[in-house]
Amino acid sequence: MQRSRLFDRGADAWLRLVLSRPWMTLAVVALLALAGSGGLSRLVMRMDGRAMVPPDDPAVLFDHEVRQVFDVRDPLVILLESRRPEGIYHPDFLRKLVDVTEAVRGIDGIGGIGGIGGIPDEHIASLATERRDRVYPGTLRFRPFLDPFPDTPALLDRLKEDVGAAGRLLDGTLVSHDQTAAAIFVGVPDVAAIGDRGPVYREIRKRVAPFVDDHVAITVVGAPAAEALLGVHILEDMALLLPLSVLSMAVLLYLRLGRLWGVTLGLLEVGSCLAATFGLMGWWGVPVSLTSGVLPLVIIPLCLADEVHVFTHYQMLLGRRGRLDGQDKMDVLRRSFKEMLSPVVVAALTTGLGFLSFLASPIAPIREFGLFAALGTLYGLFFSLTAIPAALALLPAEAMRRRHPERKSEDRLLIPFLAAMRRPRLTLAAVLVLAAVLSLGMKDLVVQDSWIEGFAPRSEFRQDTDRVNRHLLGTHSLLVHLSVAGDGTPPEGDGRQGWLIDPKLVERSAVSRST
Repeated sequence: MQRSRLFDRGADAWLRLVLSRPWMTLAVVALLALAGSGGLSRLVMRMDGRAMVPPDDPAVLFDHEVRQVFDVRDPLVILLESRRPEGIYHPDFLRKLVDVTEAVRGIDGIGGIGGIGGIPDEHIASLATERRDRVYPGTLRFRPFLDPFPDTPALLDRLKEDVGAAGRLLDGTLVSHDQTAAAIFVGVPDVAAIGDRGPVYREIRKRVAPFVDDHVAITVVGAPAAEALLGVHILEDMALLLPLSVLSMAVLLYLRLGRLWGVTLGLLEVGSCLAATFGLMGWWGVPVSLTSGVLPLVIIPLCLADEVHVFTHYQMLLGRRGRLDGQDKMDVLRRSFKEMLSPVVVAALTTGLGFLSFLASPIAPIREFGLFAALGTLYGLFFSLTAIPAALALLPAEAMRRRHPERKSEDRLLIPFLAAMRRPRLTLAAVLVLAAVLSLGMKDLVVQDSWIEGFAPRSEFRQDTDRVNRHLLGTHSLLVHLSVAGDGTPPEGDGRQGWLIDPKLVERSAVSRST
């Protein structure tokens, strides 16, 4: 009882302050919104998949160590498919393979030492770079598979023989199983080295596009592309879903209120809330990630939910009164907000606390999503308790009064719920049975943890990846770190010392690789 009285006194004091100084209230809210939205200019995008991985996770740290020690990079796969009956064994196709390899070598700005341009030779693999067991005359230097260039039937037969002799080293990696396609693997530096890897993927696609013709199709896929494109697709979806969400909410709000002023105030709250929330992210240096990128679709209905209750209740009270003078309107407005204050505040606070539970996650983007969803919810509550009553105090009552009295037909949606309330035991039993039946589907629940499967099955990138997988052994590399330690002194031989020159150890490693 004491707490209820304190809440009522606080609510009365707050409403008196807001309703007695509406212009000042709106000015303060506008200044706060402008100050928050100033951070939008500092907002950055981090939509790649690596941003979802906790940087201090032991597996991530170990993976980074292995990549640093062995200079391992994630590959982009460029697949050239031949549409000739000879497959890859045609001079024009092989010339194009060489030209595409050289074009990729010329990309600058992605790190590495040596090679031509920005990509060192050791991070490009194709038949044009890999060496076979033939040497240059008078040397022990092995020739690449395409040196000399096979532009005669004899040299083509020799190439086919050498590729066949390489067996599993090339089958499914640089050459497709049916020998109708050949691949170029390009090692792309880590995000920490170059930032967003999307530009690298787009530059490679740009450079290989001129080589596509009626006889050769070229596809570019791989983990770096998947991580980059997933964020791009989310942004493209948001460009469509955000306007649709705003439009649908505006239409529903108008159908319920019948007044454009109500829709206008609701949309002002949505815009102010989004600008302030993402502005705070910019001020705090928090990037927009795969998770926080969908925040607008969460914040919009939360912002408008309060206004539906407030506006509807205000209209209901206005409908019970005839023509109002200024004092009567303020009395109705004060009563409306006082009666709706408690449920609106409790609903916003419980929603915000629910989002704050995300702070327990070890994944930074999930924590950030929860934090800013909670802040956006609380800002929406602040706007509802300040700008909305101040704006309604300045508007004439007729601007918000329903044009026509509510009709019984508008309550048809309530008929099933009213019927359920008349039979509470039967309703409760039916709900429990339905919940039990639906819960049986949990046994078929799977966790989708693949970047590739995050794309729609009919999307271009998903279909390209499936096609490459049919030709090759896959587009991802599984890193296996073999740590060697033995008793005593490492063996010596040929001027070298180390455990890896032990034939038995190498044999065991080969066995483990084959499994």
